[in-house]
Amino acid sequence: MKKIIKKTESKKGLSLVEIICVIAIICILAGAILFNYIHIFRNAIDALGGI
Repeated sequence: MKKIIKKTESKKGLSLVEIICVIAIICILAGAILFNYIHIFRNAIDALGGI
C-alpha cells in the first residue's frame, strides 16, 4: 500500500531564499535602529554641553 503525501505535508522548514530574506529584513531594521540611537546619543551629548 503506497502512502499518498499531500503537497502541504511534504514541505518542512524554510528554503534558503526565505531565510536570506528574513536575515536581510532583520539587518535593515537593525541598521535603522542603530542610526536612530547614534542620533539620540549625539543629541544627548550636545545637550550636556559637548562632553
